[in-house]
Amino acid sequence: FGTVIGAVAKHVPKGNISATTNCGRAAMRRDIAESKLIALGAGAKLARQRLA
Repeated sequence: FGTVIGAVAKHVPKGNISATTNCGRAAMRRDIAESKLIALGAGAKLARQRLA
């Protein structure tokens, strides 16, 4: 399903995959950080559904 998580799942057991941000510790506005975390959560939920 065309995502980084989906690509990783082809090579790594599902139980070993953790969704994380890719921005390191970059300073950013709170609204942007919150939006990124919401998107991360939504992506993780979608991956759980598709990899179940």
